Amino acid sequence: MRLRPLIRRPIDRQMLAASFGLAIGMMLIGWGLLSAETGTEESGLPEAIEVVTPGPDDQVLRQATIEADLIPGYTGRLVIDDREIPVIKLNGDPTLRPGDVVEADGVLGTRFDLGRNTLTYVPAQGAPIAQFAPGLHRVRVDYWRIDLGPDSARTFTWEFEVTG
Repeated sequence: MRLRPLIRRPIDRQMLAASFGLAIGMMLIGWGLLSAETGTEESGLPEAIEVVTPGPDDQVLRQATIEADLIPGYTGRLVIDDREIPVIKLNGDPTLRPGDVVEADGVLGTRFDLGRNTLTYVPAQGAPIAQFAPGLHRVRVDYWRIDLGPDSARTFTWEFEVTG
């Protein structure tokens, strides 16, 4: 029995370059997926705050609504441009469930909606801030677990800009 000698084919440089590029691309995609930050990690929000509106560095109109959406079990207060806005609890009704919405027209302070766990301020005539002047504004939310009380409060501060 006679063995045939191995015949080496020449390396196809184009195929080698394409394979190398494909391998690098797949590694970059994998790295991107593994290192991506989402949710509160990406936004820089504390764990107890789900969303703030307007967001940090957003540009809004004078009548913008300020809102901090807290996780269940937390409450707090808003301080806008170094001015603490009085908190008005919209509902203490034990039949309300998370997500229930209570109408609150005419509230001239920070609305705390226990059903949605949000602190909301809507500028209005007669309210501490009737409308926002053009320029930069700073909001601080002091938040705490309801069972621990305001002595355990932590804060989160952000800024937004009013453009018109």
